[in-house]
Amino acid sequence: MVVSGAENVEEEFRSVFFNVPEVAQNAKFCNNKIRTALYCADPLLIRTPPYFLIKGVVIEEFSKLANFYFLVIIALQSWSETTNTNGFPTTSPALTLVVVFASVIKFRQDIERFRADKALNEAACQRLVDGRFVASKWTQVKVGDFLKVDNREMLPADIVLVSAFEPDPAIPVGACYVETKSLDGETNLKGRSVPKIFLNMCGGSLDSQTRGLSSANFKGKLLIERPNPQTNKFTGKVMLQNQPEVVLSINNVLLRGSTVRNTDYVIGIVVNTGRDSKVMQGMRAPPLKHSSVDHWVNYMMIGVMLTQLSLCIISAFIHDGWNASLDVHWYMHEDLNEETPLPGIIFTMLSYYVVLSMFVSVSLYVSIDFNRTLYKTIMEKDPEMWHEESGTRLKVRTMSLIDECGCVSHVFSDKTGTLTQNVIDAVAPISPNGHVGLGAGVLQRALDAVTTAAAPNVSSENAATAATAAATAAATAAAAAAAAAAAAAARAPLGDE
Repeated sequence: MVVSGAENVEEEFRSVFFNVPEVAQNAKFCNNKIRTALYCADPLLIRTPPYFLIKGVVIEEFSKLANFYFLVIIALQSWSETTNTNGFPTTSPALTLVVVFASVIKFRQDIERFRADKALNEAACQRLVDGRFVASKWTQVKVGDFLKVDNREMLPADIVLVSAFEPDPAIPVGACYVETKSLDGETNLKGRSVPKIFLNMCGGSLDSQTRGLSSANFKGKLLIERPNPQTNKFTGKVMLQNQPEVVLSINNVLLRGSTVRNTDYVIGIVVNTGRDSKVMQGMRAPPLKHSSVDHWVNYMMIGVMLTQLSLCIISAFIHDGWNASLDVHWYMHEDLNEETPLPGIIFTMLSYYVVLSMFVSVSLYVSIDFNRTLYKTIMEKDPEMWHEESGTRLKVRTMSLIDECGCVSHVFSDKTGTLTQNVIDAVAPISPNGHVGLGAGVLQRALDAVTTAAAPNVSSENAATAATAAATAAATAAAAAAAAAAAAAARAPLGDE
């Protein structure tokens, strides 16, 4: 079958219309609502209980070897052939309490994720409606809408830049800056630019830009790539009526989750919303998270169970041999002639397995979860875990991984700026007289010495300039001296204790 070039383009790209009758076709794209909660499936929590019961309790809790172990013990206690409790599973109340305790903690964490999703979905943004920007919620944003995002605000969707704040409206440049640390972890600002075709049509002031978005000439469509998780690439083009096509790149796009910086505002047209945005395309269904402590507990459980099984096998053979020596005492084993579905030694071994079930503590995981809850509270209440600039505290989102913080032995980083602030502080200024000290006093004495030593025929302005230059040199020398002192201290051998 031969496929035409137009059909190939339609498969690889999708069209986003604006200010034309075909704009109704944008409704086929997904909405801007997201969900990162694991079990809360809907806002009314109608489907949540059965989903949580199946995934959060049955699958996740009984994937823990200790819980599965006691589930087997309960089954053996309920079986008349192996029970030692008259068919009543005495371990079930304790196991039920353990599973309920862990499930309550897990569900509470997921409720916090659900609330965070709700707060993000209901965050405020500015959307162009009837020729003016009005306050809207993120969930109201649709593909093809025009958004205005102010400085230090987060992008609610992937947008193609249409215009930006211009310091000089008479000479529009169309430049802005964006911070993408929530996408790639980099804190350095990245420059973005408005396509020239939009720059020439919208003008430099906010009023002219708003009017330009609703003008008769500002009509057409964007032909953009299909949703994908590549945050450093973008392919598309602008197709305006009576205008030549213009190719778009990642430099013309602002992605959801990034933040506008050092720019009063930007205006863009929405091209990807919700799960179609690049940041959401990069997310995958989270796997079952188990810490190294959980893995070691499982390994130890396997060792305990193998030891227990060995003792049960030995005890079963000893019991069988002892039974065989009591043939003359018929009243000791009157039921040996009864037919059983399994060999008698198997039942004996399983019976001993139930008797020795206390090899493993039923409260093992309760103790671990209780300690993690205590660690979570201590970490979140720690006054040192406070960021003054944003006014936020440390937030533990996955409590099952808290104990991993104590397992960090090495930190690998590709650059120093990832772990430090790249700030240089003056340590000790050095004056021309050789004085070394801290604070502004020594620096002032250095300035006084330079001013006094100036020639009488030098004007006060030149003397001040010379003093400033000397101060700069002093500060530079101070930094060099401090570095040399630190290097010498590092090279110095340790004294005998």
